Amino acid sequence: MQNRKQDAPGEVAARITRVIEQHTLSAVAARTGTPLANVHRYSRGAKVPADFCARLVREFKVNPAWLLNGEGAISTADVADGTRRMAGDLLELVEAMNAVTQMRLGALTGKHHLKVLRELDDALRRYDNLRQRLDAHAMPIFRKLATDAQTALNRLDVERAGQLLRAIEQVVRLCRDTSAEDIQLGLRSHYAVLTRDRELALRLQQQMFRAPMAQGRIDTEAMCEQATRLVITLSDAGREGDALRLGEAAMLLAHPDIRGSAAFAMLNMMTANLMVHTGRLHDGLAGLQRSIPRVPDASRRRAGRHMLTMALVYGGLMLPSQAIDSGDDYDVKAFDLLCVAMYVAEPGLLRKALDYRQSGRIERADVYRPWDFFTDCAGALLHALSAQRKQADSAWRAIERKWLGAGHDAEIMVWRVQSDLALGRDAAKAHAQASRLVQQAATRKLGLAHRATHWRNSLVFAGSAEARAALQHYLDAGYELFRHGLPPDLSGAGRG
Repeated sequence: MQNRKQDAPGEVAARITRVIEQHTLSAVAARTGTPLANVHRYSRGAKVPADFCARLVREFKVNPAWLLNGEGAISTADVADGTRRMAGDLLELVEAMNAVTQMRLGALTGKHHLKVLRELDDALRRYDNLRQRLDAHAMPIFRKLATDAQTALNRLDVERAGQLLRAIEQVVRLCRDTSAEDIQLGLRSHYAVLTRDRELALRLQQQMFRAPMAQGRIDTEAMCEQATRLVITLSDAGREGDALRLGEAAMLLAHPDIRGSAAFAMLNMMTANLMVHTGRLHDGLAGLQRSIPRVPDASRRRAGRHMLTMALVYGGLMLPSQAIDSGDDYDVKAFDLLCVAMYVAEPGLLRKALDYRQSGRIERADVYRPWDFFTDCAGALLHALSAQRKQADSAWRAIERKWLGAGHDAEIMVWRVQSDLALGRDAAKAHAQASRLVQQAATRKLGLAHRATHWRNSLVFAGSAEARAALQHYLDAGYELFRHGLPPDLSGAGRG
């Protein structure tokens, strides 16, 4: 999250003008002890001294946050008591620092140096006392804001979370308790994950996790949760191998006292899911079976059940059509099953997956709206599989206008190749473009079914030895789903 820029002088002047309109120019000049001409200049954009702002706050009960940054109510009468006291102390703090800076410290070399030193000591003591008072006011406000921000993040209310985080960024500067910075770091990291800012999320997670890992052990649930968040962030950044190694290492470093905790169960569940996505199906199934019942949070347990369902689908132990009809209904499930249906490329299954995504059974969250390109691509592919050439072409043109350049070009082009193949077209050029995009997308996670689709296309167009080895690895590991549409020498391999 970037720091907010300070408002331009003209914007501050506009707010001073509003105060003047409420109280008249002469009243503002008289009560602040400022020449009338100066007040007029300030309202026209001239540089405004800090002491004039302080007098506006004191004499007219102007909210300093509103005056300087345009945030909050105009009057401190509309600001909570704790915040108002904090603002008053903040003004005193500024004055205390002004007193220090205005001292003629050059006099230390003269005969009055002892007096100057005493004044400096008194000023700094006053500053320290004010800092303690500010902290006493700020911490309760910070805790309330942090609680509200965490609630908003848990509800996937990204807009409200962003507003609260901006307020937290200001308040945390007044908190002496170092735990406030740690909490803020965690909230910012969560927000970065939800807003798909993978680079920032990874940097913040690494910063949070560096300190506990330096101790060589994980002995609290909070540290376990930090490890889980870093595992998720590494995976989303396309570093699934690193994420899996970190997850397994964190589980080994976990103290026996926390191995029965909910936080450890969550770490186990996410690590097991990574095993499923990196070719260790049986280990992943065992880890999911072991960890999911120990995850108490309902939404996380729902996510775990979906992970288990997808593992069963990959292993051929559950049909994709059965997965659609079983379990909970939510966005991620719909998108994952659309990807599976596009890999299988059977019109009946794809139509059923589309109907499920577009049904009223799913309460759609705003945070997943950028993923709606899955639905559009599935619809275009269904037209192609149904030999509806004109409808397919029209749908792909709409997808290119709406979605290309939005960060999902690799997925879109791989499925475009699928569509061209279904229509009997020469898709070699499209596949070459898709291959370049897949390579470029290495900095983020591509779904397993999407990767398998690209490997299969690479066999068709280029006889890629790398793609053949990847598919053979997954087939040998029990991923029966990926036998669909493969050449005979692969589709029959590895059985039994």
